[in-house]
Amino acid sequence: MENRLTSTQKLILSELIKADNYIYIFTIARRLHLDIYNVTMSLKKLCSLNYVKENTDNELRVKITPEGRQWFLKNSSYLLTKEKPWRTIPASFIQPQISPNDFYVPLPKYLDKKFVKKYSKKGGNKVGG
Repeated sequence: MENRLTSTQKLILSELIKADNYIYIFTIARRLHLDIYNVTMSLKKLCSLNYVKENTDNELRVKITPEGRQWFLKNSSYLLTKEKPWRTIPASFIQPQISPNDFYVPLPKYLDKKFVKKYSKKGGNKVGG
């Protein structure tokens, strides 16, 4: 139970696993749009679990350890995949695909009226011809 990580810690590990070498704590905070306090508190927990190690020369840089990489690859495979269950298109939205040579005329009721007025000849813009 002590190895249970928060979502912030999992996101930090996902950023560190992408990096080849040490990465600045401020860079992690900026990439994840988190405040520096949350990042440092999460990194302290990750360091105590030996999933992350600090640079001996500069404490502001961290790197993922082999144990952290192994834990992440074992437990967080859903973070690495692009396919998410909530990203599937509902069946009611799927329509038959038309070929590139088929003629298509959109229904006027579904067009944006501001766009049509702006770019039509009557709209006053010279784009239409």
